[in-house]
Amino acid sequence: MRPGRTSFRGQDHEHGIVSALNVPIILDGSGWGVLEVDSNVPRHFGVDDTQFLSGLANTLGLALHGKLGLIQAAEAAAHATLALAKERTLLAELRHRSKNDLQLVLAMLVMQKRKQTDEQSRRGFDHLMNRVAAISIAHDQLMPNGGGGKVELAEYFRSLCGNLAQRREDVWIETDLVPIELPHEEAVALALIVNELVTNALKYAFPEGRSGKIKVMFRTTEQGEGCLQVRDNGVGMGSPRAGGSGSELIERLAQQLSGRIEREKLLVGTGFAISFPLVT
Repeated sequence: MRPGRTSFRGQDHEHGIVSALNVPIILDGSGWGVLEVDSNVPRHFGVDDTQFLSGLANTLGLALHGKLGLIQAAEAAAHATLALAKERTLLAELRHRSKNDLQLVLAMLVMQKRKQTDEQSRRGFDHLMNRVAAISIAHDQLMPNGGGGKVELAEYFRSLCGNLAQRREDVWIETDLVPIELPHEEAVALALIVNELVTNALKYAFPEGRSGKIKVMFRTTEQGEGCLQVRDNGVGMGSPRAGGSGSELIERLAQQLSGRIEREKLLVGTGFAISFPLVT
């Protein structure tokens, strides 16, 4: 039926309707329905009536469009929320399983250490257990809210140093760390370097009966680099032993970061600085 045309139908007569005007309601370019005005007395609907009813129909179409848009947006948001919840659940499950696997590895290392009678072999197992523990802590620090597998380095290092500090009551481990998120692989590599350097300082820089401090620092430079520093105020431990597993591991980890290691010249104690480019 064309807008503005008077309609007379038998069914309308049954309801007392003798005149009618209807216009289409357009939604997204298609006819959604009809807006109609009826009269129980004969009358002529003019151009003004048609324009008014058409304007009302257009307003109704816009309102319906907005309402449908809100419904669609709400449905999309609900689907996205559900998908995010599933992703977080899967990530939490993966982290839980990975941690359990690492704890199993630690338990097996402890069992093997107990079987060793040679002191050097027992120290070797201690080193391995420390490295596995450093990786395990990294899994706890994985960013849960869309971090894309990133680790907040300051929190990670504080947890790691807190774990290392339990080995010596007379040596204090201090941290000075700028907050930064790094990819998991880079964070673990840095943590393993910290583990090696702090462990060496605890073993060699402070002979029995000597107390002191180890400081772990991390900062960023204007040149877009990260700089990790580990210093102690102990007796000095000399250069890392050539061919030692610890020094070789530190070298490989620094290469993995495309970084460089420098021995710092300190008046008291020993210090190392590892600089590497930050990936933006």
